[in-house]
Amino acid sequence: MKLSSIIHYPLKSSKGISLKKSYVQFTGLINDRHFMLATKKGHMMTAREHPKILNIKVTIINEKITFNNLENQCLEINYAEFSMEQLKTNVFDDKFLAYKTLERADKWFSNILGIDCSLLYLSTDSKRIGEKSKTKVTFADEYPILLISQGSLDQLNQKSLIQHKMAQFRPNFVVSNTSPFIEDSWKKIKIGDVLFEVSAPCPRCILTTINNKTLTFNTLKEPLHTLSKFRSDNNGNIHFGQYLIPLNEGSINLNDPIEVLETQKPPIYEDLTEELLELELTKKLKISRDFYSYNFKLKNKDSLPKYKAGQYLPLLLNVNESIVSRMYTLSSSPTQKNNLAITVKKVQQGLVSNWLANNLKTGDTIFAEPPKGHFVIKNKSKKIVLISAGSGITPMISFIREMTDTSSIKNNVTLYHYCENEEDTSYYDELIKLDKLNSKLHIEFILNKPNNDWRGKTGLVSFEHLKSINEIIQSDIYICGPIPFMDRVKSILSDLGCSKENLYHENFSANLLKEKDIKEITININESKNITGSNQDSVLNQLENNGINISNKCRVGSCGKCKIKLTSGEVNTINSEALTKEEVDQGYILGCVSIPKENIKVEI
Repeated sequence: MKLSSIIHYPLKSSKGISLKKSYVQFTGLINDRHFMLATKKGHMMTAREHPKILNIKVTIINEKITFNNLENQCLEINYAEFSMEQLKTNVFDDKFLAYKTLERADKWFSNILGIDCSLLYLSTDSKRIGEKSKTKVTFADEYPILLISQGSLDQLNQKSLIQHKMAQFRPNFVVSNTSPFIEDSWKKIKIGDVLFEVSAPCPRCILTTINNKTLTFNTLKEPLHTLSKFRSDNNGNIHFGQYLIPLNEGSINLNDPIEVLETQKPPIYEDLTEELLELELTKKLKISRDFYSYNFKLKNKDSLPKYKAGQYLPLLLNVNESIVSRMYTLSSSPTQKNNLAITVKKVQQGLVSNWLANNLKTGDTIFAEPPKGHFVIKNKSKKIVLISAGSGITPMISFIREMTDTSSIKNNVTLYHYCENEEDTSYYDELIKLDKLNSKLHIEFILNKPNNDWRGKTGLVSFEHLKSINEIIQSDIYICGPIPFMDRVKSILSDLGCSKENLYHENFSANLLKEKDIKEITININESKNITGSNQDSVLNQLENNGINISNKCRVGSCGKCKIKLTSGEVNTINSEALTKEEVDQGYILGCVSIPKENIKVEI
């Protein structure tokens, strides 16, 4: 095992500088994080909120410090010029005194970032003591030094669709020739002249998801999404890397051997990683005006993972050189061998639906996670009513295919599917044929604007339509389609006297309810931290945009993982179906489908 990289970051959140050798002080590597940007009132500024800081390069030669950005703008300052005026500042919850530098430095950075700020300084004589580390630090988050093994990054990349670089994790030391996460088992090590205590695992934040080229956050929240599946503790912290505390000062050099002096029992993380499915497109078929069916087989394998009719397939697609995720309900039946099919409506300006229709060809491969979802038939022995519109046909065709393939229609099954006109009747011929072959299956297509020769029902969903369904009150009812359509159906069913306990529905998208008048609001987290937000975005997005990560999965309100407690204020929310009645009564909301109407307080 050897030290393969030494990196320091003279300005907090700035570009890392690789070194061939360095000197370790009690506060960390010499010149590491001795500078930080702050607001004029002293509040810490990092790349979490100001990603442009990531592209600032700092060079220190003797007494001269040079700052450069990608536009080749340059600032040169000298330690002797610093005003050394004290300013109260913070690094997260740590509050301490730092020193101002130069007014022209403040102006240069304010111009770069577009916000008034100050360049602060701490020397190795820093009086700041990390709240958790209980040791002297400069502007580092908490501990003096971060170490990560190359083996750990290699294992992450084996599990992730996106290949990550070590620079995303901003270590000071990289160790090579190790097994994955061997650093978890170290308690005391020696590198060069220096002894180190391996003190604590490093909890990772949204900073790791920023693309250094575009300065935007990865929409898939990678690498956090993958790490959360196999490196999360019981409190939801995602760990990657180990913090070190120097026990003496001294020199280190690139390629120094790592001597492990003491070991400890490593923490045990539950591995919930799911193997990605590599799928090959076998058939692409236009089945109605804007609908396409895509059939896939599992590449290089014969057997698909087991799934239930009605579940969705989480796709991971490379669209325009960006990895995007979409969840499409499976239209295939679990009875079909090595065939997964999705049916997708091509939507105007829809990024993925247009990419699939215009670019995906037979023989192409894509990746997906195993099928998921809870919108499945609960009891096949009961009378079943299926009510859908638009893309909502996809789980319904899967239900019917599976039940007819297995001859498991034990009682009456009725489908009412609503379309605009004949051009929108996806799977019409197949479903009408199955209707004729099964006495207990009844299929109705209802058209809003039919041609003159249409003989079926017409109009929008109505009380009269649903009332005509035989024994609907005694049936289990499954609803799928656009949210306004489902809201209308649920209202009618309530008027008919149908029990909510017998209603099941699927959301295809989280069309959030935004306030008409845009305003700034405050979100208070755990009575200890305030973030500034708006009444135009979900609580989940606003937390993540401020570097606060909570568990989440579907992002459309169906899985319940982003449950948080609302203790003050009001939110607009599209549904609470993933919460129990008791949780709703206790004030819990789903962060992904809730938008603040006003200042709110939450517990996470």
